[in-house]
Amino acid sequence: NFALNYVLTAGTASGADFVAGSGTVNFSATGPNTVSIAVQVNGDNIVEAAENFSVVVASVPSGVNPVESGIVTIINDDTSSISLSATAAVEGSGGSFGPATLAIALSNPIQGLVSFNAASTGGTATPGSDYVVLNQLISVPSGVSVNPILSVARDAIVEADETVTFTLSALSLPAGIQLSDVTLVANSNELTIQNDDSAQISVAAFSQNEGNSGNTPFTVALTLSAPVQGNLSVRLTPTQLAGDNATPLIDYATTPVIASFNSNVTNTTVTLQVVGDTNVEPDETFSTVLDQITAGAGITPASLTLAPVSKVTIVNDDTPPITVTIDGINVTEGLSGTTTANVVFTRSGGATNFALNYVLTAGTASGADF
Repeated sequence: NFALNYVLTAGTASGADFVAGSGTVNFSATGPNTVSIAVQVNGDNIVEAAENFSVVVASVPSGVNPVESGIVTIINDDTSSISLSATAAVEGSGGSFGPATLAIALSNPIQGLVSFNAASTGGTATPGSDYVVLNQLISVPSGVSVNPILSVARDAIVEADETVTFTLSALSLPAGIQLSDVTLVANSNELTIQNDDSAQISVAAFSQNEGNSGNTPFTVALTLSAPVQGNLSVRLTPTQLAGDNATPLIDYATTPVIASFNSNVTNTTVTLQVVGDTNVEPDETFSTVLDQITAGAGITPASLTLAPVSKVTIVNDDTPPITVTIDGINVTEGLSGTTTANVVFTRSGGATNFALNYVLTAGTASGADF
């Protein structure tokens, strides 16, 4: 019969991985020849290399050969997946680029320094103009959160929300950790770049001579306060509102027209029809009313607004006719010689220079009388 005193000694495993201690193993002359001791190993969810500790016999009694230390290996049974977490970023305005914070997410912690490459690889946003291309080696120390930055363009363009997707690759792990225990999410979460711009559509006030007959085209200008991505259209209807003195269908056509803006272009025109006439009348007005905006896919209605009503002035270009009257007079002839009769021509209307040729024609008076 004999006894062995043993001590549990840390190797690559630390005191957090097993319960350290010591004890005694007793062997009986009659057996058994195998004696087991129970060592408490602490479970965790950390991805790590295999670790070990030793069972060391402190001393042996006489007649027993030296006992070689026993090695206990703790085999890792944890796995982890690495993904890039991104939700939404408001693009902002004022030019240049602003930061959008991304986040690296590990489903389970990994012991030691982990590195991999993160790259922006797709989505509906345009690399270079909507954001700065990301192609970055990222290192994640054990237990530390890492937040890479994507630079997003600050612009004043009204557009749909756009997305950026990311790919992770080239995984490098600490020594001893198996590649099979860690996976990179093939297509990590996408980032949404949220549009925060808006634009107002307005019609410029316009005036023009009406013309004398038929229809006179009035070309009216429309503007956007900011560019809009994708083609855009709006309906314009000539309308009589309070304060307007032009008569629909008599002074102007009321047929609605569609104004179209090309992508990122802030101005366009439409042609309205005004009825020409020769009536002498005051200048007349009618209103232009906007509605029914049609924009590209993804453009939110709240980002486009309509300006208040604008006025179109039909300028009268007719003048009243010129009237000339000759005032008749009575003149006393006298008893001898000649008497002067002053005949007065009176004009009314117009402001044109002109001349009239006149002839003195006999009535009841003969050539002997004047």
